[in-house]
Amino acid sequence: MQYLASQVPNTLYPDDLQVRADIWRWQSWQLCHWYQACQTLTYENFVKGLLQQGEPDPSIVRRATERFHQEAIALNQHLAKQEYLVGATLTLADFSVAGDLTYAVPGRFPLEDYPHIQAWYARIEQLPAWQQTAPKG
Repeated sequence: MQYLASQVPNTLYPDDLQVRADIWRWQSWQLCHWYQACQTLTYENFVKGLLQQGEPDPSIVRRATERFHQEAIALNQHLAKQEYLVGATLTLADFSVAGDLTYAVPGRFPLEDYPHIQAWYARIEQLPAWQQTAPKG
């Protein structure tokens, strides 16, 4: 993602090193924190059923939900101050973090207490590029 975006000047991955450092910070957070909670909920509440691997494991769902809340609080607080993760415009950081919300509904992510995450993700979902590449059905 970073390599492709760095091939031409753009606002998704600007040349400013401070901005890039913030993008890297959010992408690292996504890999180490957000992904873990989101993907566990997605697997337990959605993928297991698709693959006919049984019911969600309540203890795994409980731990993942706790982790989700821990991470969502930080993300929601950050988004309360700005529309996008890094500065005032969309960057690669937004795509990285938003990607884990693709299956938020079937994954039963507890987003109801996080209005800033919901508003931010709604903005992402309105992007033509997001709509053209989002999974159907």
